[in-house]
Amino acid sequence: MIVLRKNSLSSMSLVGTASCAGLMSLSFATRSLAAEPESASAGASLEVVTVTAQRREENSQSVPIAINTVSGDVATDRGTSSIQTLGATIPNLTFTTSQSATNTYIRGIGTNSGSPNNEPSAAVYVDGVYNPAAMALTSFELNNIERIEVLKGPQGTLFGRNATAGVIQVITPDPKSEFGGKVNVGYGNYETVNANTYLTGGVTDALAGDLAVLYNYQIKGFGRNLTFDTPTYRYRNVAARSKWLYEVSDATKIRFAADYAKLNSDAQSAQFVPPSYGPYLNHFDVNGHPWYNNTEQYSAWAKIDHDFGPVHGLSITSYRNMKGDQFLDNDLVAAVNNQFEQHYAGRYVTQELQLTNSDPGRLTWLLGAFYYGSVVDGADPRTQSGAQVAGQFRQFFGTSHTDSTSVFAQATAEIIARTKLTLGLRYTEETLKADGRTQNLAGAIIAGPFSQKVDNDPFTWRIALDHEFSADVLGYISWNRGFKSGGYNLAAPGSAPFFPEQVDAYELGVKSEFLDNRVRLNAAVFYYDYTDIQVAIALGGAQFFTNAAASRNYGLDATLDFAATDQLTLSAGLGLLDAKYEDYPNARGFTPLGVAFPIANAKGKELPFSPPVTGFVSATYKLPTSIGAFKATANLAYNDRSFVTPDAGLTRPAYEMLNASVEWRSPSDESLAVRLWGRNLTDATYFVFAAESALGWYGAYGPPRTYGVSVEKDF
Repeated sequence: MIVLRKNSLSSMSLVGTASCAGLMSLSFATRSLAAEPESASAGASLEVVTVTAQRREENSQSVPIAINTVSGDVATDRGTSSIQTLGATIPNLTFTTSQSATNTYIRGIGTNSGSPNNEPSAAVYVDGVYNPAAMALTSFELNNIERIEVLKGPQGTLFGRNATAGVIQVITPDPKSEFGGKVNVGYGNYETVNANTYLTGGVTDALAGDLAVLYNYQIKGFGRNLTFDTPTYRYRNVAARSKWLYEVSDATKIRFAADYAKLNSDAQSAQFVPPSYGPYLNHFDVNGHPWYNNTEQYSAWAKIDHDFGPVHGLSITSYRNMKGDQFLDNDLVAAVNNQFEQHYAGRYVTQELQLTNSDPGRLTWLLGAFYYGSVVDGADPRTQSGAQVAGQFRQFFGTSHTDSTSVFAQATAEIIARTKLTLGLRYTEETLKADGRTQNLAGAIIAGPFSQKVDNDPFTWRIALDHEFSADVLGYISWNRGFKSGGYNLAAPGSAPFFPEQVDAYELGVKSEFLDNRVRLNAAVFYYDYTDIQVAIALGGAQFFTNAAASRNYGLDATLDFAATDQLTLSAGLGLLDAKYEDYPNARGFTPLGVAFPIANAKGKELPFSPPVTGFVSATYKLPTSIGAFKATANLAYNDRSFVTPDAGLTRPAYEMLNASVEWRSPSDESLAVRLWGRNLTDATYFVFAAESALGWYGAYGPPRTYGVSVEKDF
């Protein structure tokens, strides 16, 4: 568990909202706006961590779920600047970035796909609002968050569909009635400029709002396109967000938020990797026509809370609109052999209703209903051209429609003294439809039009038993079932659908604090039955979903926090994972030169992007002086090797990454801060994306060593 500062949960806000989106980068707050002075204490101790893992606020140590929590302050100190780098402080958590989509792996469960209609295996929520699109995560940057909660294991009851790996929740504060704000500007190597502004205040006694504006621009690229002599790995992002709180009465509160974000980038600029085609370039240099990815999106949501005496009601309504385009030169050479240009768009709506008992005693319960609807134009059109393409030009048009409705309930009862039983059940009905066609340059239809439909109606559940062995030690055992929705391959209109995957997860855990709350040790062991696994196969530059048979995943999650002194805090985490196919007949592999070969059965092979060992160690030291308060943090993370595909050919190498920061705050009010930061100071080489395909083995690398300075003024 991550240590939280006293005031880090009460006074920060956000430049992004609930359903936003693929290569999502987070810019974390360094300090709350209305921080109170830390009181002197007789000895060091850890702060209570509040979470909403069960859709109500609770002490994390009393929740029988494996949860890792990172506050905005801690994330900034440790150099966790984006959602993809959360793995540096959370074991058994891995991210890949496929084209423009961010894909999450928790305990070996995830899908390496860049398809616009791919929904992540780990459901992402911001302020309780579901974000359905991996591509939407790409262009959105957050500012001034309270905390991120990572719930490990399927959360099929309270969160429902597409939570087979777990849930990532981003929590933001409400606007304040008192006027306040902050300005943060920074500059880093590769001519990177960052600027953030946040304002909050009251309009009336009952109405308060905030406004946040963010601008990031990396002017110089990490490498060069050797064919056209242009930079690679650059990006520019602008975002704005406003959140409002209207306290109608003591019983009723209305929250509303709207946001806008736009990202322009050089995409991933992938290259062939050894032992595939040469010559082999600098990790960030490429050949071929320049890649790009542009995404624009906006959203709005409203939450209404009302107390009906003994029952509390909540309504959450959201809408998100996303569109973008991208270009990929799949042959990675100067000639026009196999290129893709894709336009995509998505429209998403959600409606959730919840009822909970307001003053739980021996029984805590929650009833709910949820609706999700989407229309995704994932090939609108997707254009493929080049000498390697049959007919040398094809356009794919594909649209998917999803309607999903569910009802759910969960109750926790104290069955005997200090022993609680939790039972939860969810029923979902969903309909997936797809329409598409393929045409040539003249507009003549080559294949289609196609119209397809599939229905799913799964039950998911949670059964958990927990016992307080003492005031500071909780043990629990649980069985959770989750499912991830299926769908259609929009890049291949008319092809067979891929079906839902299912996970049965068994977990045994302990949460403990000792030495007068100076030490917090949490650990969990788990075993998964993972069936109908969704697998993305790369063929000729396009990705196609299919289903593998089954795997079994088991391992360990453990975290340790130690408040050694009032000034020194130490943290560590360890993840162990053994994730292998139990059955995968007719699997496919590719040689480095792109020649496909069949695998009779991939039984015993590791699941992709499932490193056997992950972990981190971190230290933060605070030093108050007469000239200001200093704080230094170092975070060293380890990520073991993993394979990219079931044939265990292309390997994602092991690496160690060191992040560090030093901060100075002005004496007296501490409203002025200067921070020096460095990320990947070990200059580790690692893939953020890699694939085997009919074109060869290729990949894109994560950022090299970066460093810079930022200045912040609170008022």
